[in-house]
Amino acid sequence: MPSRSQGRKLIFVQADIVDKLMEISNREGRTLSSFISDILSDVVRIYGDGGSIKDAVRSYMVASMHRSAGIMLIPVNLMNTILSRVDREGLDEIYRNAYESGYWYGRYISVKFDNPIEALRILVSSTLLAPTDISVEGGGEAILFRFIASNLSSESTKLLLSIFEGVMSALGYKTERAEYTRGIVIASFRKTVA
Repeated sequence: MPSRSQGRKLIFVQADIVDKLMEISNREGRTLSSFISDILSDVVRIYGDGGSIKDAVRSYMVASMHRSAGIMLIPVNLMNTILSRVDREGLDEIYRNAYESGYWYGRYISVKFDNPIEALRILVSSTLLAPTDISVEGGGEAILFRFIASNLSSESTKLLLSIFEGVMSALGYKTERAEYTRGIVIASFRKTVA
């Protein structure tokens, strides 16, 4: 008699989902059974690690978006070091480029997502891996952005703010107030009249 771990069980799944899974497994040259077993094994591992399928899908979407947008993650201490060695004129140019990059990214998410503000919330919370307290509050007419990360230098904090201001400009918001100090950003944005 097979052990419980090697036995098989019958489960019911909607026919249209099974058809799509069959298409994928055929493209990969695998049997449907082994394909589904591998998927479910990954799901068990994700939940065993304290995650969820929603988290895994969101992480995949964020990583995919960042690859196609040409975004590269770098360690915070490296960014802090690089920016600390740049003179004032160089920093001003970097901040202008950061704003322009943010503007491009804002246009990108406005085309890619039906609700770009919600997408921005997900992207911001999924991308910033350091211990942070971050929120993108509101919607419609006004947005409040708050960010606290003790490991950011003043220059890195301003860089992050510049990027975010560019994103918000691309999404049709004007900066009402923007304050920052090392590791802390508070910025409010108001929808511009079209």
